[in-house]
Amino acid sequence: MLLVEISRTRVRVEVEMATPLISASDESAAEDIGLPHPRLIDTDDPYEARERTQGFLKCSHRMTVLERENPFLARVQFRSVNGLGLMSSMYGAAVEIGCSPPIDRVSVCFVFGGQMLINDGGQANVANAHQAAAFSFHEDLTMRWAPGLRQLMLTIDKPVTF
Repeated sequence: MLLVEISRTRVRVEVEMATPLISASDESAAEDIGLPHPRLIDTDDPYEARERTQGFLKCSHRMTVLERENPFLARVQFRSVNGLGLMSSMYGAAVEIGCSPPIDRVSVCFVFGGQMLINDGGQANVANAHQAAAFSFHEDLTMRWAPGLRQLMLTIDKPVTF
């Protein structure tokens, strides 16, 4: 089932999937999602990961590493053509990522290997292998990633309105 709600300030997409994108027992779950000719980030430095991701997406990001049990190890791939982009992201440690408008894109996030807790302008949501998340960046957004969570994000450019 795909449910799309579009209003003046919010875009909500709910994708209900019959089975998880990747089974936890599937050996291929450990493999990266490969993008053709991507721009890459492969670093254990949170500052470098944040700065380079900001450069890819052309918007400010806040990033906080929430735990030190697991190594940080950011692995990000990004490719954009004619206003459509794909970003594959994984962080070894639990992280919180935040961003604030104006942001000139809509994003649809598919996650697997855990869950993402989302605060979108005061509204709480969860993205996981059964439910995707979509953001129009109309208000402050915070995403808490579980350790080892993997995300495939579709980005669609839009005009910025104030």
